[in-house]
Amino acid sequence: MSINPYDTPQADRGEPPVAAASATSIKGRPCTACGSVNTGRDLLTHTRPNLLYVLLFGWISLLIRGAFAMRTDRCRDCGTLNRYKSAGSWLALIFLILIALQIAVALVYGDLSQ
Repeated sequence: MSINPYDTPQADRGEPPVAAASATSIKGRPCTACGSVNTGRDLLTHTRPNLLYVLLFGWISLLIRGAFAMRTDRCRDCGTLNRYKSAGSWLALIFLILIALQIAVALVYGDLSQ
C-alpha cells in the first residue's frame, strides 16, 4: 500500500474521505451579474491601518476608516467584481454622523449661557 500525499486523509475507522466539494460549499454574497453564490474576497487586497496614524489620531481614525471602507467580492464563475459596504461600515457611518451632530449642536447651542 503506497501513500499518496495529495489524497485526503481517511479516519482510522474506515470512514469515507471528505469530499472536495465540501471545502467549496461555503456560500458567499450572490453575484450581481450571474446570480452565483460562488463568490469570495480577494485576501491579497486586505490592508491594515497604519500604527502611527492610529496613535496620532486615536479611535476616531478607525471610525472614519471603517465608515468609508468598501469590500470587494469576486465571482469565481464569471469574474465580476462586486463592491459593497458591510454592516460594520454602515454602523460606523451612523456613529460618525451622530458624533458630528453632537458637535454641531454643542457649537450652536453652547453660547446660550451668556
